[in-house]
Amino acid sequence: MAHISNTLTDPDDLAGGDITAVASSVIGVTETGGGIYNTPEMYIDCINKVFAFKAAGNFAAFSQADASLAGADMIITCAPTYVDSTGATVSYADDELIGSRVTITDSTSDDGTYLITDNNATSVTVDYNATTFTTDATITVEIDAGSGVLGQALYSAFKKIWQHVASITKYDFPMLSITNEQFEFSKDWKPTMIAPTRGVSDEITATTKTADSHSGAQSVVPYSESTDIYTRRMIRTAGWTEAESDGAMTRRFNGNITLGSLNVTDQPYYVQDAGKTVTTVNTSYTGPVNEAIQFEGDSVKDTDSAAPLDTAKDTYFKFFVRTRSYTYADADLDDIGVTTLTYIVYRYPVSNAADIDIKLANDTLIDSSVDYAVPADTADFADISIVYLVNPSSGTGDVNITGAYTNGQAYSLGDVAYDTGNSQSDGSGYDRWWYVSATAGTSAGADMNADSQNTWTLWTASAEDNGEREIQQGIYAAFHTVIDADDLQVGNGSADRQKVYEWSQWALRAVTGVIDEVATSQNANIADLLVNYVGDQLHTKPGVMIDSHHANDENKITFHDYVDSSHGYPTVVPININFNSNLVDDTGPAIFRCYYKDTTGDTDTGFIAPGSDFGTANAIEVNKSGGGKFGDDAGGGNEVVSSTYPTNYAYSTDTASGNRTIDEPTKFVTIAIGLDTAQYIAATEEITGSGAVVSLVSALERNYVA
Repeated sequence: MAHISNTLTDPDDLAGGDITAVASSVIGVTETGGGIYNTPEMYIDCINKVFAFKAAGNFAAFSQADASLAGADMIITCAPTYVDSTGATVSYADDELIGSRVTITDSTSDDGTYLITDNNATSVTVDYNATTFTTDATITVEIDAGSGVLGQALYSAFKKIWQHVASITKYDFPMLSITNEQFEFSKDWKPTMIAPTRGVSDEITATTKTADSHSGAQSVVPYSESTDIYTRRMIRTAGWTEAESDGAMTRRFNGNITLGSLNVTDQPYYVQDAGKTVTTVNTSYTGPVNEAIQFEGDSVKDTDSAAPLDTAKDTYFKFFVRTRSYTYADADLDDIGVTTLTYIVYRYPVSNAADIDIKLANDTLIDSSVDYAVPADTADFADISIVYLVNPSSGTGDVNITGAYTNGQAYSLGDVAYDTGNSQSDGSGYDRWWYVSATAGTSAGADMNADSQNTWTLWTASAEDNGEREIQQGIYAAFHTVIDADDLQVGNGSADRQKVYEWSQWALRAVTGVIDEVATSQNANIADLLVNYVGDQLHTKPGVMIDSHHANDENKITFHDYVDSSHGYPTVVPININFNSNLVDDTGPAIFRCYYKDTTGDTDTGFIAPGSDFGTANAIEVNKSGGGKFGDDAGGGNEVVSSTYPTNYAYSTDTASGNRTIDEPTKFVTIAIGLDTAQYIAATEEITGSGAVVSLVSALERNYVA
């Protein structure tokens, strides 16, 4: 009859969850009595209407007979061979203890006692003479990603068995195949675990230590969450319904496959609810996923499950994979164009790759205590925090940013809207973001100021944290999440963009529980990604703002607002003025100043206001970013105190010269003069979008007399 081969095939090219296909060979099926049929691949109990994989699933189950452990069930996986008293390796028969994770060795005395040890060094002593076994700890069930059976192969196997075994045809057929990936277990049939046990009371009995001399019928281990769920998850590339004899649904499972590259050690996990603090569930094995997950049940009819489903989880599902030093991946129903789940197979695009932007060797460089909680405790990262903004009116729930004010729109308390045209005349002269602070209702007014149904308050006036930011003059953007790179918990100063990235990736993966220090609103491991690199430029994800970032990163971060429009601070470029030793060593001390220089040579045209060029009475000194003039912060003011003077120039906004067009190159003259060692020197340079470097090499002064 049917043979479910251990030769593994993989129609979806998945490295994990390898698939067993039905083979063309037909081998023996043994009827052991009481409606129980045994094949080398699985056990079938036609009375209890349950089945379990054996060779394909590599499982064995025992009920504990030791008095101190009475009433508990134990499942272990076992090696297919053991070493007998002569040192020879003996293979178990197909209906004996088989598996992949546990070693069975003979005891030192010839007394029928064996020691079964799993990979966690947990042991089980099996005494075949006394028909008992005891454990020194709980044996851990492990799912082997390299085993399983296609739903289609299982269906085909049942067909072959029912076709070739006359005695089994008097029982209901287990499966209905709707497609090659969608099935129904009908007439009360369901997957379960049937143990290869011997004798009465589900105990092992034997007269010798020879495995294949055991006698007795197969026994059925009653349904439990600890057994059946693993049997079900060995069924690959399949979704199915489990139904009672009257056709009523008891449980429904859908198949879930990840498409793309994952490491075999990556641990995928998932959620079935959209809440921000829901508990995640790990897939049964690491690496690429091919696994059935229950999404619906009937708590009245499902009397076997420890926690039967009352509510269908068919409208939300999301996979996550977050492995250190790898890019993070996730996918949900939107990514595959599904709104309501049913019992078929779904394929999710989930793939990761080495993250070249992670530079730290390990997590302890961020959180030395390894307590998996915010804040981090190392000096470079302790000042970083995050806030998910709340409703500015109630102080609870998520902020709702609605976009531009619209007449006739229903607004709720706390809704945030954009005042196009600055109808509220807040005094800034620019369009701003406001929230409904009272009398919420459908707006009635051509603009926000004319709205007779709602009271609007400037978002920045809220007692709660607000998400309005003026990144460029007069342009106000809205954000719902704020990372603070310097919240002054420790006072170590603003973190640079690389530290913000390292912290964000650490927090979303390693933090257990909430990530928000202010309002416990968001579990870290299911929070949306916060930032990513594009080349050397750090980008925030939509709606994420970074406050108090390091000054050197002013033009190295792009902010994406709540609708994913990108914003950047005005371009600020570095200026470095270098001085030779004659200027540095001058006891005067030497002084320097910088003046705008006309690009045309005509003091009445170009970007210099008439009469304001270098060499005229009204020459204008060059402004530095943030205010002041080049050099006014050097020593006591314009003093040469070191070999280099660094500063920044507001390339995108500076118009101090009078006629300059922003974001265009700017020429300037730098002069320097000392007394006893440095002669007068002047140099002309051009400031471009990359900045400028000035080198002042003053000749040695030989003729000055004090």
